[in-house]
Amino acid sequence: MQTAHLIAEPGYSMCAAEWITSSAGLLQLAPEWKALLERSGIENTFQSFEWLSTWWEHWGSTRELAAIAIRDPDGVLVGLAPLHITRSRLLPGLRGLAWIGDEHTGSDYLGVIADPVFAEAAIERVVEAIFEHRSEWDYIELLDSVDDAANQHLCRLLSARMKIERETASVCHYIPLPATFDHYFASVSSNLRSNFRRRAKALDRKGNLECSLVTDRIALELNFPELLRLHRMRFDQRGMDSAFLQRGVPEFHLAALRKLADSGVARLILVRVNGELTAALYGFAAGSTFQFYQCGLHTDWLPMGVGQYMMGKSIEAAIHSGHTEFDFLRGGESYKLQWAKQARHTFHYYAFDDRWRSRAGHLAYRVRDRVRRWRAAVRREIDRRRKPVTPDGTSAENSR
Repeated sequence: MQTAHLIAEPGYSMCAAEWITSSAGLLQLAPEWKALLERSGIENTFQSFEWLSTWWEHWGSTRELAAIAIRDPDGVLVGLAPLHITRSRLLPGLRGLAWIGDEHTGSDYLGVIADPVFAEAAIERVVEAIFEHRSEWDYIELLDSVDDAANQHLCRLLSARMKIERETASVCHYIPLPATFDHYFASVSSNLRSNFRRRAKALDRKGNLECSLVTDRIALELNFPELLRLHRMRFDQRGMDSAFLQRGVPEFHLAALRKLADSGVARLILVRVNGELTAALYGFAAGSTFQFYQCGLHTDWLPMGVGQYMMGKSIEAAIHSGHTEFDFLRGGESYKLQWAKQARHTFHYYAFDDRWRSRAGHLAYRVRDRVRRWRAAVRREIDRRRKPVTPDGTSAENSR
């Protein structure tokens, strides 16, 4: 994933800020948003208009929009902070300023989008706008933030006025892709190479092994329910709930899929044996990066190693499509370490000031943090005892 680089530019006083509170105002940004994202050099589906506008359509009714658009003296959009105001779960009267897309869908690498020519000036104007509207929020909660120059500058400016708490959110493993799959395949362990080839041969012996890449909108819509079916089958087998299947989430993805397909971003990779769908992977072509979002595996085919085969073929398809990075996104599942040797992190940022409501928000954060750590410890212990690994040694799904 590329990040925007900060360079010298005009002062922020030359930039105008607009505090957008209506859905119509957000939707009107569509062409400018897309152009700004391209100029920024950011390759991330989760910061795209298609993803975040769909998220707002599905979950914005219980929140207040607070997006900040920054324009240069000619009126060109040079910065965008896609924010909303949410309510504290522990103390519902408290209001937090947060990224759009920060719940329900496991969005990674959230943050400010800025034109490199105006990056520092735009971010400084974003911070000024935040404090000009300080009466509308009590604390700031920026979850799953990308660790790029723009967000770092944003947090430096906020820390001059507020107390900042930073937490590591998720590890995201990734593969810098070479020009050929053979070149990449030679870099993995001999054990993985052997297992992948053996499983490919075993599946092929079952008859007519086929792996296809789906990018057409109609075909994506037709096959997406099949991905959900396989994903549900796997979680039912494990006796676990999946956030991917929670109420409203499949409907969100189908709506986002349509928009992302029209932009050439959405991808499904399907593995069939004798015409039967045995595995499916859902991801995004974000510029030169392929982002692996979710998958589903037919439980009858797990002993044949279909999960490992699907993953290898997905990496191969990304290379053939000209991608230079394969991003596994959030989650430290052990199977990712078989394929990827490099990793980055996302971060949660919490900011509080001296107002009594903000101090109450800080207290709520502390309580929630302790509860979250306790739950995480319980989950780790449950996972340790359950050892939820497929028979072919591959965890079935991305963790979101």
